[in-house]
Amino acid sequence: MKNNRILIGIGFGVLFALYNVLFFTFSNNFTTVFWFAYGFTVLAFILQVIGFFVSYGRKTTANNTFFGIPLTLIGLVYLCVQIVVGSIFMIFADMSLKVANVIQIMILAVYIVACSAALFAKNAVADIDDNTKEKLLFIKLLENDVIALQERATEPALITRLENLSELIKYSDPISHPSLALIEQKITNKIDQLTEKAQDGKMTEVNDLCNEIELLMADRNRKCKILK
Repeated sequence: MKNNRILIGIGFGVLFALYNVLFFTFSNNFTTVFWFAYGFTVLAFILQVIGFFVSYGRKTTANNTFFGIPLTLIGLVYLCVQIVVGSIFMIFADMSLKVANVIQIMILAVYIVACSAALFAKNAVADIDDNTKEKLLFIKLLENDVIALQERATEPALITRLENLSELIKYSDPISHPSLALIEQKITNKIDQLTEKAQDGKMTEVNDLCNEIELLMADRNRKCKILK
């Protein structure tokens, strides 16, 4: 991604240099309108570079890349529109300064509003993604604890019992909810007890704890369906 950012930066630099060569070669009427139009266009180039880094940044993920695309497209449209409009004012540099500036400020304002909306949508999706990961954490950690216990077990009967329990947890409803905190804490406590009894090789108590955990998981799954 770092190399891509460098290449895109070089691309914008080449485009900006070409733009300057063309207009300063063929323009000879450097009025106030010309310089304001030139300034707005330079600002458009700068905003594209800033917008690119805001869209993608250093942390590259699939969601980050996908939801950065609208910002990139909005920026490119704005840049093209500003180049065209700015070029008209730079060529016809004797036009009204107020009219030229009002038009270009309106274009900039539309760009800022569109970018703000795109950023809001991107951040909202990121928050939802973070919340979903947090809600999935309980089941993943629970399954990991049972699998770790299973890997340390040596007795075939214990291994089989723990394998069945890990399968039950794996296919349980993965989405947690604040109202499930109490029952999930009970399950966690039972897993802690199971770890202790399994290490002592007490199969009767292990079976009893596994049965209790299965009942608690079934209760949790029923409540998950109600909360959806």
